[in-house]
Amino acid sequence: AVVSTQSTGDSTLMLLPHSTNIAEGWHHGFNSMLSCSNPTIWKFLDCLKAEQDLTDLKMTKRMMRERPEPRAPKWVRYEEQLQRIVESYDDYSNTLTPCRKYNLDFVI
Repeated sequence: AVVSTQSTGDSTLMLLPHSTNIAEGWHHGFNSMLSCSNPTIWKFLDCLKAEQDLTDLKMTKRMMRERPEPRAPKWVRYEEQLQRIVESYDDYSNTLTPCRKYNLDFVI
């Protein structure tokens, strides 16, 4: 499926997570839990059950309106910077349109 730039920009402005980041983060965590590249079916099922327990705990905390774990400051700064870039995108795209006509590449 193709995701338009507009929807990606809108999700950034609304501070919604990006789907690939969520999937990659979950995949990395699950691989760390398995701790091997070719687990047995029993190890896989044990890790799957542990992941389900963790998900249930997170959902319970959300339903009880507990605050989520704080994020690392570098990710908070990154998200703020990305939001500023998306908010000012129209200013830059209008300025660079003549440059794109002549295949001139500029890094902003």
